[in-house]
Amino acid sequence: MDWRLLDPRDELRVEACGGKALGLARLGAAGLPVPDWFCLSADTFRRALGPALGDFHAGLAAASPEDRSGLEALCARGRAAVDALVLPPDALRGAALEHLPGADLFAVRSSACVEDSPEASFAGQLQSFLCVPAEGLEQAVLACWRSYFSAGAARYRLHHGLGAAAPGMAVILQRMVEAQVSGIAFSVSPDGNLGELLLSATYGLGPGVVSGEFETDLIRIDRRSGAIRSTQAVKAERLVKDAAAGRGLRREPVPEALRRAPCLGPEQVAELAGLCLRAERALGDWVDLEWAFDTRFHLLQARPITALPAGEIHLLDNSNIVESYPGISAPLTFAFVQQAYARIFRNFALRLGLRAAELDRSAAHLDQMVVHFQGRIYYSLENWYALFSLLPFASRFIPIWEGMLGIRAAEGAPGGPGLATRLLAGPRALRIGLRLLGEFLRLRRSMAALLARFEALKSNFDARLQTASRGGLDALRSLYDDLGARMVDGWELTLINDGFAFLFTALAQWSLRRLLPPEAALEAFNGLLCGLAGMASLQPAREAIRLGERLQDHPGLLAAALAAAEARLDRLPADAATSPEEASAIADFNTALADYLQRCGSRTFEELKLERPSHAEAPWLLLRQVAACASQGLRAADMEAREAAIRARAEGLLASAGPRPVTRVVFSFCLARAKASILHREASRLKRGEFYRMVRRIFLAAGERLAQEGLLHQVDDIFYLTVDEAFGAATLGATALEAKVATRRAEQSAQAALSPPERIVWKGSLAEAERVLATTLGEPGSGAGDAAGFTLSGLGCAPGQVSGGALVVADPGTVTDARGKVLVARMTDPGWVFLMLQARGLIVEKGSLLSHTAIIGRELGLPTLVGVTDAARRIRSGDQLSLDSGRGTVTVRRG
Repeated sequence: MDWRLLDPRDELRVEACGGKALGLARLGAAGLPVPDWFCLSADTFRRALGPALGDFHAGLAAASPEDRSGLEALCARGRAAVDALVLPPDALRGAALEHLPGADLFAVRSSACVEDSPEASFAGQLQSFLCVPAEGLEQAVLACWRSYFSAGAARYRLHHGLGAAAPGMAVILQRMVEAQVSGIAFSVSPDGNLGELLLSATYGLGPGVVSGEFETDLIRIDRRSGAIRSTQAVKAERLVKDAAAGRGLRREPVPEALRRAPCLGPEQVAELAGLCLRAERALGDWVDLEWAFDTRFHLLQARPITALPAGEIHLLDNSNIVESYPGISAPLTFAFVQQAYARIFRNFALRLGLRAAELDRSAAHLDQMVVHFQGRIYYSLENWYALFSLLPFASRFIPIWEGMLGIRAAEGAPGGPGLATRLLAGPRALRIGLRLLGEFLRLRRSMAALLARFEALKSNFDARLQTASRGGLDALRSLYDDLGARMVDGWELTLINDGFAFLFTALAQWSLRRLLPPEAALEAFNGLLCGLAGMASLQPAREAIRLGERLQDHPGLLAAALAAAEARLDRLPADAATSPEEASAIADFNTALADYLQRCGSRTFEELKLERPSHAEAPWLLLRQVAACASQGLRAADMEAREAAIRARAEGLLASAGPRPVTRVVFSFCLARAKASILHREASRLKRGEFYRMVRRIFLAAGERLAQEGLLHQVDDIFYLTVDEAFGAATLGATALEAKVATRRAEQSAQAALSPPERIVWKGSLAEAERVLATTLGEPGSGAGDAAGFTLSGLGCAPGQVSGGALVVADPGTVTDARGKVLVARMTDPGWVFLMLQARGLIVEKGSLLSHTAIIGRELGLPTLVGVTDAARRIRSGDQLSLDSGRGTVTVRRG
């Protein structure tokens, strides 16, 4: 017989070596650890079987999968043709010793010409053999050939429409790896989660993993962060080499000490994940790997994943938006936000000069700019990118947009959707450019007019709400719609302002780095933005500090305030006074408190969630924060002095820069424009919070009406309805409303226990994604497994170096004392300013240089680090932290 052998270093073709061998060759060419191997060509198989192979495929092409007896007879004739072959003894032994010197045992693996292809894996349909001695190679090859004619493989071919396709089978002869641990790795999860790798591992050799016969550890790894979630199995048995026979496999019990232990440690998991991603790049597709570990990892097989769900790829990301809507958001909040995003961004596009007809064709993208996933609000990035494709030079704009919002660039996942980069005709670019220039020239006047319009709307809102409440749901709906028309329409200007803020911030940083070294440039830039006059978003904090000063001036009042907050009172009780002087001070304090609530009462934690009560509704929340500031001795004058010192140091750094007059002029202009846009940004953010409080009050009035009519059990049930359901509740009826509210309350209660990742990449339906992730997600583990000391890095946004104990904050509303702590959180919102006033520093997983956290941190002179991956998971409360905002690092020592 003509033995035609192939070397992996040859230029291989799939019709000669089969799919499995071609995959191994690509892995080896990429430098991945593949055990030495060579291949018996498929031509040998075809020549050996001759006409019998042609007859088999002709019969298979005409066969029906339902004709089991006919199919079995056809396969039996093929197997008989293999059985009739006579191979000379030791025909392969010499070749094996030549290609794999020193090997005493071999793995013999089938490699059919249609196997391990993107269309069909043939997983489990064709045979492979482990621990084969040299004298058994010929029989193992014949057994592989026989499996080509199994009824299961034939039915698989027919099911995939491959009856007559690519006849032939190569056979791989590979140096045997006597693995301590083995398993399978998927570079993306076969259930459709493209954001995680999935590993399975067990002790011993791998056939038990592939067949599902043995218990395996299941390990999920986030592709971006590397975070690991493991499920350990009790592994009772393993497959090992049959040492007594010197060949083949046998089962044996796993030692008791290993049964419940993880097969792989964290470092090994990380290494295997890295190999998996490298294999993905080598094959140019998502991959399914078989691997083994003795003293190092070996990749035994690689093929494309063929079982991913059908459907589109969804790319969800909560960067930036999580600052406004952290954690769970009620259905009503999401419904309102989704409508607002669609309306504002449509108006934004029209304002830039895009045609209404073009936007009508993109309505589906506009309506799905945000999605509600596991109770959280995410950007639906594939819809954003589709809309960006309508703009000229989108490919250049998108990376800037991603960077400024803190969105990490979209993964170039194989097979995933590329970013739309269509460049449109010159006239459109010119039209948009001229419109943006006009917006820039009149930005200050336009923003002033927008904020003035809001103040006019707010001035008579109370009276209009009272009138609408008496008129019922239709009147409340009319008020809601009117607010949208008068406030949401026009709010697109804030997006244009944000764009200028991003642009001039980037240009100012760029020019400053040409004047100063990188670290000094970052410190100077942050310092020059500290203490901006007229920063509206910081005004509530300054006023709260002044309220606290009143408590400091009268020690008895501080105790009264703490007691009032504990008792959830709306004001200091008059009977807390022990003297006429204190009675007068309490009266003055309550007057100042009422004035604060009238002007600044909309500011609170998570203030953009309609379900969250404001300080105006729950003054005791404010009392608690004011008392905490007073207990710490905070005074507005001290804060202003600290800001002035930071700004003076930054000005000194700038003055020390070399003489580059043109660069200085560019920097000064860009810094001035960045400051102006940041002030506009924070003012509009504060007004947006007030506007949401107005919307909340409309829905509370609707909830009261529905509760009075017996359609809702309680007023806050309204937050578990959508906008249309809330205003159309009378047509739905009490039974349907009760069912919706009960179902959604239960769903959100269950979702609160989950911790979905910041980015979700999913193939298939999002409803299925929610179902699958609900069974695989839980709270991430703490940093218990981290070393005693480690360093994390991020983006420094406010200058300074501090040390202190960590306080990891999941719910800011539960924190009663943050004094002297370095706060650590997954995300923050502007309401955190009350905690930031008490803290020594702040570390946040989310955020960018222009996030509200960064802006307020700079204003307060609070050393702040944003974009610190996994900080809230790896750091524990009580750890000792050394935060260097200038270098962008935090060093962690276990407390």
